[in-house]
Amino acid sequence: MKRIIAILLVLIMTVSLTACMGGGNTGETTPTEKKVKVEDVDIKDYDKTFDGMQKYLKDLQLITGEPTETQADVLGAKKGVRYNTDKTNFVEFYAFDTKATPDEAEKLYADIADGGKYNVLGLQDLKGVVSGSGKYVMLYKADSSFDYSKIEKEFVKF
Repeated sequence: MKRIIAILLVLIMTVSLTACMGGGNTGETTPTEKKVKVEDVDIKDYDKTFDGMQKYLKDLQLITGEPTETQADVLGAKKGVRYNTDKTNFVEFYAFDTKATPDEAEKLYADIADGGKYNVLGLQDLKGVVSGSGKYVMLYKADSSFDYSKIEKEFVKF
């Protein structure tokens, strides 16, 4: 009798643990996890905002992961984020108020326009690109082996 009760308890425990572990990822995506295929990405579907630009570049799989906020005010920007492209390289994006551009931002724009390198917060030799609207700036390490050309090409569309 004890043996039967022990076997029944083991079976009940096994079934209950299996039930608790079930219901995992069924392969369905929730509305917030909507997957976009790179070939389906069309810039016309994205807002011409700072967040829209990041979503566009993510959907193209040119940037990945979650951004970290940067000290945008040092550059005279309203907002800034950094994405790591690999273990040693990164790309940063900044949003500026083009109607009230502070001196720091004017210098950054001038350096980028001259094709020059920019140094900020201990980071040396950053290269930059200004978006087509002039509202956003992309910075990255100039001496990097990472190829930023695809990101640049799509970024300037904003």
